[in-house]
Amino acid sequence: MPGVYKLIFTPGGYYRVQRGTRGNDYLLDDGRRLEVWRHPVFCFSCRAYTEGEVVTPVSEVDALLDSCRREKHRITQGRADRPRARERLKELNERIERLELRRSWSRKRNSPPRCLECGCTELVFLKRGEEIANPSGAGTVRLEWLGMCSLRPRDFTYSPEGDRLPGFSLPQW
Repeated sequence: MPGVYKLIFTPGGYYRVQRGTRGNDYLLDDGRRLEVWRHPVFCFSCRAYTEGEVVTPVSEVDALLDSCRREKHRITQGRADRPRARERLKELNERIERLELRRSWSRKRNSPPRCLECGCTELVFLKRGEEIANPSGAGTVRLEWLGMCSLRPRDFTYSPEGDRLPGFSLPQW
């Protein structure tokens, strides 16, 4: 589910609520799809706060894989025959499969993260709770997490390098 964020601008203290997106995928060379991980950014081309791709380093994906594999090992050493344990093992196996695909994609990725709206690579990634100079004007901006929301998918498809593929359009709201 996408996140809901509050952008707080100072001076003045005004704020804007921004919702994340879902339904964006990479179309990989072998035809498989991989979810686009995204994060709030300021895009210098759009001159707007929007979302950018997260290109996770292989080392971070490896850490996530190790964590899943350790949890899987703990469950298989215990009562793996219980319904909840079987359900969790299935979830872990699916997550491990997705992370292995992400690791493979991340190893091959050459280009920097892009804006999901325009493809620009000149981005400022906003960190939760960190006040930074406002890239769109005077003062500062701080990103605060509000929660999750449910939205219709956008259904944009991107190349493995983050270029939006033609033939996909904005959803009808």
